[in-house]
Amino acid sequence: MAHNNLGFALHDKGDRDGAIAEWRTAIRLRPDLAAAHYNLGNALRHKGDLDGAIAEYRTAIRLQPDLALAHNNLGIALEMKGDRLGALDEIEKARELDPNDSSIAEAYERIRRKAGRHG
Repeated sequence: MAHNNLGFALHDKGDRDGAIAEWRTAIRLRPDLAAAHYNLGNALRHKGDLDGAIAEYRTAIRLQPDLALAHNNLGIALEMKGDRLGALDEIEKARELDPNDSSIAEAYERIRRKAGRHG
């Protein structure tokens, strides 16, 4: 957990590469730490490494299937790659897991409109 937390501290200081290195260290030491995979996915997505982010989000979900924000952010990354229907499916899962999270609801509505789904 120390490397996961250090990753946050570095990220907050603007050192994204240092944060990524710490999250990778956390994963190397504890591959079952869903939070580290999720955090690494976020950092990779913000750097533009969508394939890396998608892989990390999927690992986080495999380890902790009820991690709503991992489903949400996987959906966002899939949409960024042009897979709106896959994105919507993931964000629907996130919405089922956490129906009160406004950021999930907003992502769902935005992608639903783009995908042409109603309801």
